[in-house]
Amino acid sequence: MEKLPLGIEEIRRLLPHRYPMLLVDRVLEISGGDNLVVVAEKLVSANEPFFQGHFPDMPVMPGVLIVEAMAQASGLGLRYGAPESLSRGVALVGIDRARFRRPVVPGDLLTLRMDSYEYTGGAHGQPGVQYFHWDLVRKQKLTLSDLLEPGQQHAFWELARHQHRQWLDKEELDQTFRDSWPFDRTDNVYFGKDGLVLHYNVYHIAPYAMGQPELTIPYEKLDGIVRDKYLNP
Repeated sequence: MEKLPLGIEEIRRLLPHRYPMLLVDRVLEISGGDNLVVVAEKLVSANEPFFQGHFPDMPVMPGVLIVEAMAQASGLGLRYGAPESLSRGVALVGIDRARFRRPVVPGDLLTLRMDSYEYTGGAHGQPGVQYFHWDLVRKQKLTLSDLLEPGQQHAFWELARHQHRQWLDKEELDQTFRDSWPFDRTDNVYFGKDGLVLHYNVYHIAPYAMGQPELTIPYEKLDGIVRDKYLNP
C-alpha cells in the first residue's frame, strides 16, 4: 500500500490517466471503509492547456474538468490499498445536482473532497464532513490549536459561544432545545468567505432534521486570535 500523502508518481501508478488529462497532483487523505473519504489537491497552473481556449482573456477551469478531477480522486480512493482493482477500469457514470459556487482560475489550489456515508438500514444514513488544514511549507496537517495564537483559546471559544447563541436566536429555538442541545467545541473548521466556519456534523449540537449546522466567526473579530499567517496568507 502506498504511503499517504500520495505524490504524482504514486498517483500515476494507481490511475491510467496521463497529461493533459491527469488532474490530481496530490492525495492528502484516504480513510474509512464503507464510509469512504478522499481529500486530494490540484494546483491549477497558468500553463494548463485548457486555458488557451477557455478563455484567452478570462481563464477559467471548465466545470466538466473539475468534475473529472473529482472522479479521478474518487478512483484513487477506490484503488488505494486494493491492488486487484488495477486490472479493472473505473468510469464516471453519472452526476446529480452539480453546482459550482466560484470559478477556479490560474494560481488556485483546488481541494477535492469526496465522501460517502454508510446506510445502516434505518430511516436514514449518517452523513459526515471533516475539514483539515495542510501547511504547504511545513508539509504537515494543522490542528485548530496550531491556527490560534498562544493563549487565545479561551477568547476563541467565547466568540464561538456568542455565534452559537446568535444561531439559536435566529432559528428561534426554545429553552427545551437549548437544554437538550448545548454548545460544544469542535476542531472541524475551515476558512470561509466571511470568516472562520465551525462545522458540526449531525447529532452534535442539533438533531438530524437540522442537518449539519455551521457557525461563522467574522474575520474582523479574529485579529490577534488566529495567527496572522493563516488569517492573512
